[in-house]
Amino acid sequence: MNWSFQLYSARNFQPWEGVLQTLGKLGYKEVEGFGGVYDDP
Repeated sequence: MNWSFQLYSARNFQPWEGVLQTLGKLGYKEVEGFGGVYDDP
């Protein structure tokens, strides 16, 4: 079974590169985005 992480839960912990690296180290294989991830900066 693969665990996924909802990126909305980490919206206050930027940059995304660091969040994704941490999730990868913790063994997460999938993430779920949200509207704020897809907005133009």
